[in-house]
Amino acid sequence: MKKLLILLAMTMSLNANLFQEDDKQMHMGFSTFVGIAGNALCYREFGLTAGQSWLCGIGASLLVGAVKEATDDEFDWRDMQANAIGGAIGSTVIFTVYTW
Repeated sequence: MKKLLILLAMTMSLNANLFQEDDKQMHMGFSTFVGIAGNALCYREFGLTAGQSWLCGIGASLLVGAVKEATDDEFDWRDMQANAIGGAIGSTVIFTVYTW
């Protein structure tokens, strides 16, 4: 978990300008919500462990983001990066609540 948080911090610092765009902020914000909801659903309804639910939350945010990008005229990898960061943040927040 510590390695993931360090990687997340490094990714955010390397792409600080990524979060200055309104579109990227919306991607990250919505993906944070999807990460929280996906993690909670997998943990409470499907009975997965906290670690499995953490991955489920991130996967859910990436899936929703990929579907959204696939319906756009042009696939934007920077949008997917914002989705991944938002999903990781949301899923990590709820993971911390379960394991506290």
